[in-house]
Amino acid sequence: MALLVVCAGIFLLIALPHVIAKSRNVSSKNLSTVDILTALGIFLGITWFVAIILACTYPEEQAQQQATATSAVTCGNCGRSLGKLETPNVIRGHNVCYQCYTLLKDQVQQ
Repeated sequence: MALLVVCAGIFLLIALPHVIAKSRNVSSKNLSTVDILTALGIFLGITWFVAIILACTYPEEQAQQQATATSAVTCGNCGRSLGKLETPNVIRGHNVCYQCYTLLKDQVQQ
């Protein structure tokens, strides 16, 4: 039983850099670097500490994900790009800007 606890503790210690980097949402390329350094740390020791430092200092990838999540919406009538705070209006299933909406809403109702 004690051997099992020791093995689980060693596994968690080895996996710690990966867990830190994953929880900080580090990019997959940087996560691979942390994993390689962690694996080398089993044999060399010092690279495990480098992996911990990199896992804590690599930049997070959240800003890039948010930028791609809020992709630009364009007006289906005039083609103008809507601002990120501007609410698109929908006419016949197409996003339109407010100016086009005010022009087209009477035509659509007829």
